[in-house]
Amino acid sequence: MHSNPNGNTVTRSVEGLRVLIFGTEKPSVEWFKKSLIRCGALVSTIESPKKVFAFLKNSRMDLLIVDSHSHDVASLLIRAIRQDCTRSAHNIPAVVFTDDDSSEATASMLMAGFQALFPKPESLDQLVNIVEQFARNHGLHLSIPQGQIRSANDC
Repeated sequence: MHSNPNGNTVTRSVEGLRVLIFGTEKPSVEWFKKSLIRCGALVSTIESPKKVFAFLKNSRMDLLIVDSHSHDVASLLIRAIRQDCTRSAHNIPAVVFTDDDSSEATASMLMAGFQALFPKPESLDQLVNIVEQFARNHGLHLSIPQGQIRSANDC
């Protein structure tokens, strides 16, 4: 969050982005979901790895977010998606948010098939900025053009 020339606090938006969030800790997953919905994302959540595959086969998503407390579960999930899912799901951009952002964890997650690993965000603005920047860097469609900023009251 920062101030624009008028002194108003502003934040970026992820409006229109279709996001699937996988995680096993409900409070954390719910925070991600509510935060992204508040900023315009279309969000679905799943707590079971098996249900992720069925969901991805029947739905078109722009981004997979994994809220990981276990690198093993996250690695197995993304490897299975990359190998076994439909073509559109097979290539879904995927990020993992974790408490362990060591170089070893990062290398392991990238080798498994994630495009990025981020430390768990501590604020709505931090989450939205990470997701928005990742989306733009990977050519994902956002409803609000780059550089257009919404007020924090809207998001």
